Amino acid sequence: MDTAGVITATTTSSSDIIVNVESNLLELPAEVRQIVHRELFQEANVEIRIYRNQLRLCDNKITSILRVNRLLRAEALPIAHGTVLFHGKAKAFQRLHTLAKGYGGLVDSSKLAKVRMNWNRWNWTECDPFPWIAGWIEQSRMLQEINYEIRSPLPPRAGRNIPSTNQLYDSETLRQSELGNLMGSGYTTCLWSLTRDVELLHAKVCSSRSTRPKIVIEAEMFMSDPDDWSLRVHVCEKRLEIKLKDKWFTLPQKRWGQL
Repeated sequence: MDTAGVITATTTSSSDIIVNVESNLLELPAEVRQIVHRELFQEANVEIRIYRNQLRLCDNKITSILRVNRLLRAEALPIAHGTVLFHGKAKAFQRLHTLAKGYGGLVDSSKLAKVRMNWNRWNWTECDPFPWIAGWIEQSRMLQEINYEIRSPLPPRAGRNIPSTNQLYDSETLRQSELGNLMGSGYTTCLWSLTRDVELLHAKVCSSRSTRPKIVIEAEMFMSDPDDWSLRVHVCEKRLEIKLKDKWFTLPQKRWGQL
């Protein structure tokens, strides 16, 4: 059975998509249509934007099948929610509940399974959206995977020089002695705030779910090039990693008992 025409039709004009999809898919058995839907959304992504106080979705027309008719929409929408990666700025996700009504449930934040958010933080007086994100993660039972990316300045630790990237890369002993308490209260105010957020979210998710979502916080902490850091926290595992010269190293933290 040749279903290639159904899938590749998504790269043509919107009117052609609707005509071709409806005429081809409705002739197939329901179980075959399910296979087509999964193939269509495999590795697909939808970018969520806010432009002039209105929601905009950039999806390369991959979700046009949801506008064909009610039957195909009912079949495809749950697969889209569970398969498609939804990504964009954190502030855009914060406004989904007020702006998403015109999209017929496609960007219903309570049903999204895979999400990637980013936030550029230029100073530490800005309001951090993470508490809202943590609350959303706690309430969303469909969420399987979320990646929250932060880019922000890292104040140097008072009264002490941080070793160079080369030194940290070459020595596991130095990484442990210098960075083994990176998430502790004595390092920097910004990381202490992140530590509290991680621990609270860890406790809530691990106590309220039998199946835990994959929650990763990636923080690019810039000081002076080329010694910028990238940190990655796996929330449910309470595991911290640092990226040095494009290689990730695990940093066991004294605070979390990972010695």
